[in-house]
Order: sequence, then C-alpha cells, then structure tokens
Amino acid sequence: MEYSQYFKQIICVGLKDDGNKGIEMNIGWNIETYITIYVLLGVRYSPAEWHRKIFFYWVMVHIGMFGEVLAESRTQLIKYLSGWDVWDSYTWWWIYLLVFEWIGGLIIPPDKRKPLTKDALSFGRIGWFIMHFILIVTIFLAGVYTGMALK
Repeated sequence: MEYSQYFKQIICVGLKDDGNKGIEMNIGWNIETYITIYVLLGVRYSPAEWHRKIFFYWVMVHIGMFGEVLAESRTQLIKYLSGWDVWDSYTWWWIYLLVFEWIGGLIIPPDKRKPLTKDALSFGRIGWFIMHFILIVTIFLAGVYTGMALK
C-alpha cells in the first residue's frame, strides 16, 4: 500500500459537512512538514551553551507534547496502540530533538545558525518569561489531563 494511501485510511478528521458525511483530509504530509520545520527551527535557534540548550529543548518538547496530546484526545489524528502512552512520546520527543541537534551541529556550520543569546534567556528578559510561562502552563495542563484521564 502506498504511503499516502495509508495516511488517507488512518487519518480522518471527524468533521461533518451539511450532508453528515465525514470529511477526509490527507494530512500526513502536513504533519511531517510541521515536525521537520519544528526541528529545523530548534537547530537554527538553539543557544550555543549546552546548559541553555536543555531549557530551550525542554520548552520545545512541552510544546510538541501539548500538540500531540491535543491531537490524540480531541481528534482522530493519533491513536496510541497498546504499550504506548504519553510518557513514551515524551521520551521520544527528547531523543528526537537532541539527536537532530547533534546532527545539525555536525552538518550546519556555526555561521548559518542564529543561536539565541544568553542575554535573551537571562532572568528578567522576555525570553526567560516566555520559557517559564510555557513550562508552567504545559505542566499545569498535563496535571489536568492526568486528572481527566484518571476520572
């Protein structure tokens, strides 16, 4: 079976038009494109110092997981099979982003990257506020999601 046909069969959005027919959307290519662009943005803008990269990628993992949990719980885009759960996805987001950070560091020369400066992520700066806001909100929403799942 062709790859795009596979996505057409398993990825349908539960939208209804006026005739109560399901609307099928072939979004496999779009998801792949978004994740690729997300990784490229991470590689291009990740800070030069590793202790700052960890916080940068922590925020990226939380944004990715937020999108994944929304897609899994509110749409039919993602369905976890037995043995796979949110914690597995969280772990693989970390591995995926850090491996590509390492590969990007080998392939992309430093003059082509635009790392965030340490001043942008320092205490009292907008970058520091945005990072902490995203982390606090996504951790809170993870608690809400867990509470709803256990209910």
